[in-house]
Amino acid sequence: MSDFIQWLENVKGNSADGVILVSHELRKVAAPLLLEALYKYNLLERFCAVVKGFVNGFQVAEIKCAKTVRSFSLRTLSRVLLNNEEDLDNAADRARLAFQVSKMKYMPDCLYPAYRC
Repeated sequence: MSDFIQWLENVKGNSADGVILVSHELRKVAAPLLLEALYKYNLLERFCAVVKGFVNGFQVAEIKCAKTVRSFSLRTLSRVLLNNEEDLDNAADRARLAFQVSKMKYMPDCLYPAYRC
């Protein structure tokens, strides 16, 4: 956990803006589980000094694309929104696509209000 926070601190650098973590999940469990673990290991304060909040690409797509897309999977959204037919065999590809999709359809009110630091 400390290595992850150190990496986030390095990514943030001297920027006044905080980092926003992007996920793409139907059940919305990643953010609460991460915050619970950070609290358990007394790392929440350090984490919140770097991370501004979380955004769920699935939720953003569900809100913004409900009239045009029936499936909100990364594969479908990548094909429809980005005209991209990539394999999603590894976490790096899925993370990059989740970021690209959420960036295209980003809405500030889709940040999980309960999970803002």
